[in-house]
Amino acid sequence: MPYANSAGYASAEDIHRVVTVVLQSRFAAVLKTAEWIDCLKTGVLPERDTPYASNQRALARGAA
Repeated sequence: MPYANSAGYASAEDIHRVVTVVLQSRFAAVLKTAEWIDCLKTGVLPERDTPYASNQRALARGAA
């Protein structure tokens, strides 16, 4: 759901995207349903990330 208050406005899409990016940076594995099912079938753990690596990719993307 979108939010609007004295700090500004954020659409539901923006909130969803940012939360999933932050969670994937260490706290959770963010997967599409098919990827999750494949992990269950194969027993392969989802890829994990780190806040540092995620930050470095974001900085490199901004420099491009």
